[in-house]
Amino acid sequence: MNSHFLHELRKLTQKLLSMGTLVEDRLKLALAALNTFDGISAADIAHSDDKVDVMEVAVVEECLNILALYQTRAPYLSSLVTPTRINTALERIGEE
Repeated sequence: MNSHFLHELRKLTQKLLSMGTLVEDRLKLALAALNTFDGISAADIAHSDDKVDVMEVAVVEECLNILALYQTRAPYLSSLVTPTRINTALERIGEE
């Protein structure tokens, strides 16, 4: 596998990890607000999903760029399909 391709995959993985951390933090805050019946905090969390949305778009763009730049062959397509599926799942979890 091309070393530049692997480097791009590592960058993509790092973006997904950052997004996962953000979503996890938001979920923890939402659960805490739910446990304490704190409607104001819950509303703040619900209205602050812009960062997750921006990260989702960045991951999709990165996948498309890798695909376009390296014209990934079939054996390596799963290296790009899997992150897009994870990306979609994280965005849904992070939604309001």
